[in-house]
Amino acid sequence: MAQPSIFIGSSSEGLEVARAIQYQLRNDASVTVWNEGIFGLSQNYLQSLIDSLDKFNYAILVFTADDTVISRDETSPATRGNVLFELGLFMGKLGRSRTFVVYDTHKRPNVISDLSGVTFAPYDGSNSDASHDGSNSERLLSALGPACFEIRRSLVGAMREDISERPKIQKIDNPSILCASSTQYEAQGFEQDINIIKAAFPQCLVEHQVNSSRLQALLTGNRFDIVHILGFIHPKTGECVLSELEEISEEFYTKIKFGKFVLENVDSIKAEGFANFIKETKARLVVLATCDSLLLAVHLARVTNVIASTDWAKIQDIVKWEESFYSLLAQGRSLSDAFDLAKAATAAPMILLMRSDISFAR
Repeated sequence: MAQPSIFIGSSSEGLEVARAIQYQLRNDASVTVWNEGIFGLSQNYLQSLIDSLDKFNYAILVFTADDTVISRDETSPATRGNVLFELGLFMGKLGRSRTFVVYDTHKRPNVISDLSGVTFAPYDGSNSDASHDGSNSERLLSALGPACFEIRRSLVGAMREDISERPKIQKIDNPSILCASSTQYEAQGFEQDINIIKAAFPQCLVEHQVNSSRLQALLTGNRFDIVHILGFIHPKTGECVLSELEEISEEFYTKIKFGKFVLENVDSIKAEGFANFIKETKARLVVLATCDSLLLAVHLARVTNVIASTDWAKIQDIVKWEESFYSLLAQGRSLSDAFDLAKAATAAPMILLMRSDISFAR
């Protein structure tokens, strides 16, 4: 049996812990730490990370208390934002059972309390602080032993599952679907979205020019199996902006992404809030049919299956993908099959963050 492939992510401050984990698991798997050629010189961080997702069977994220957050006048330690992002991305792609979080129980980041259901592998690092006698590495390896044992045991269990019978894919008949668009995206091909989804699943609720209050009411007061959203997703915060903006262009998007333009006084739903609303409606799939919606998708992946765009995309490329995807889904294809076939046939930069495979039938 081939060795599994593991990615280890951390902040720069947590690199020593990442390397110690790599050493502990060296005989059990092919282990790659984030600074070992994952992020190519010719690619940006995000694209390199996305390209690496299919190369790994498991991911280990090292949470270290590198930052501080202030909430209600209280200061608490927090994990670096890029490590949290990597956790969400790998958790959505590989699943919770294949994604691990390692942290020091004596320097526990506050964010851990907000990640219920994640597989944690804590260690006692109280005796592995930096020293000048060269013994720190040995103490760190020893401290990480129990955590790595738990990860090793989980690897064995997961590999056994891989060679055993796969569980049956759940099937949902006559799914309840919400198709909603902001005012801005009414003129950005929304009618095409409506026609495509209704051709596949006629029982679809359509909401035009939805605002944050209306969307919240829909998601918290109804049960939807599929939620299809068109709205501007802020590339730096992941919030869903429902206000009418000055323009929607690649140049405008790039200015916002790199902080050259700031959106103020807009009607929006923060990423965490959106995830809570999706949890309320018990959606089994969210489709973010808009450009570069990955940051919001990572938050949603904690509660459901999500499809999002990883970059700026042409409207017609996304529409072509939708035509293929929803047609295949209506034929009873599983979510994973429908996505893979539609992605292979189009140029849209879509990604599926899947918690569990599922099928829908009208």
